[in-house]
Amino acid sequence: DENGVITAVGPGECVITVNVVKRWDVAATLTVTVEQISLSFVNESISMKTGDKTTPAYSINPSVELDLVFTSSDENVATVDENGEITAVAPGTCTITVHAANNPDVSAEITVTVKKKGCFASTGAMFGFAGIGLAMIIFKRRKKNEITA
Repeated sequence: DENGVITAVGPGECVITVNVVKRWDVAATLTVTVEQISLSFVNESISMKTGDKTTPAYSINPSVELDLVFTSSDENVATVDENGEITAVAPGTCTITVHAANNPDVSAEITVTVKKKGCFASTGAMFGFAGIGLAMIIFKRRKKNEITA
């Protein structure tokens, strides 16, 4: 503009030449390159159980600071807060979208599948009769979704 402020309107390269009024022999040239910004989730989809919370990893390239807006396609299945933390609400599938606040074209999506939370105990014992004997099994959960006996 007339004050010398350069405003990028899209990706690409341009050459700006500044001349001094009434002195066309005095000039300065500047090449300005604006990179395309991309936003992507590390994973295309995630699975959750009702009540679980997670914040999926995403990347911004090139590394710039952006104000981001997160939305859920179905808040009855999963909600997402302003920091990108997803809360699984009920079984189903929805899409979480993130986009740059000042440019909705810079966006990414992740598919969220919510399943009903299981009702396994973390530790316990089971008793039973087998023929003339008595059997007892003691179990303890070692890792998420893995039970050993």
